[in-house]
Amino acid sequence: MIPNGVDPGMGEVGPERFVSRYGVSDFVLCTAGILARKNVLRLADALADLSYPGVFIGYPSPAESAYAREFAAVIDAHPHLHWIPGLAYDDPLLASAYRAARVFCLPSSSETQSLSALEAMACDLPVILGDYPYARQSPFEQCLRCDPRRPGALRAAVQGAMEDPDRYR
Repeated sequence: MIPNGVDPGMGEVGPERFVSRYGVSDFVLCTAGILARKNVLRLADALADLSYPGVFIGYPSPAESAYAREFAAVIDAHPHLHWIPGLAYDDPLLASAYRAARVFCLPSSSETQSLSALEAMACDLPVILGDYPYARQSPFEQCLRCDPRRPGALRAAVQGAMEDPDRYR
């Protein structure tokens, strides 16, 4: 049984559509709901400190509206960070976003088998995951892992992958 499957055409879409629509490429991509357990706010803070461009694609949760407001405030304060409040799975812009990115990061503290990480791998991106049990299962053994509770560890993982993506691909 395969709990999550990736569209085989995901890695065949080019980056042009996303780049022309949003004007950004070679960024850190995070596709996740705007939830505390996904640690998107910690990633946004790390990217703000590092000045790397970041793109977050995910819907806010009504149950965590205060978290989403805090996240939005960080995004709004840093012009190199972008939040797209969700794209449908079959939207070609989503596949194009993966192809336009340089690194994928999901520092989540709780996942089953992350479809977004599988999509990033299908698009040949280096993948950074939170160092939790889900990130130690197949097929994520070769992914770069970090403890997102430690801002220095998350920044170091992002910096390493952005500076040498082939090493972590």
